[in-house]
Amino acid sequence: MKARFRQFLAIFLMGVIFITTTGFGLLEHSCLMNSKKSASVFEKQACCPKKKNTATDTAGTIIKPAVCCESQAHVANIDLAPAVEKVATFLEKAFFTIVETTIRMFVSVMQTAEAVLNSSDSSPPLAGKDISIRHRSLLI
Repeated sequence: MKARFRQFLAIFLMGVIFITTTGFGLLEHSCLMNSKKSASVFEKQACCPKKKNTATDTAGTIIKPAVCCESQAHVANIDLAPAVEKVATFLEKAFFTIVETTIRMFVSVMQTAEAVLNSSDSSPPLAGKDISIRHRSLLI
């Protein structure tokens, strides 16, 4: 289990380093007909009909349909420094909270143990009838 976790962690870190240093291709598709934009790593199907109809008016001028889609390719880089900094800050706070809680619990247990050991019976010593009552051997 430990070996598989290390292998997974090594592959994950390799992928993170590869993507953050070189980036990855991103295709942005804009549909002008309904004003929708979408981005993907892989090329998507166009939202426009494939068949483009050209029409002619009465004067014989050819009317071409307007372009309804646009696609642009971008190279995106991921900056993980802020995320890593937030995770490190969280882990630091969690670690110190756990250590502080453990120390407080230990001190509390030690104080309780010391109080129990140092407590003494401050009542006056038993004598006569009180001894008989305590031992439930009252002679009548």
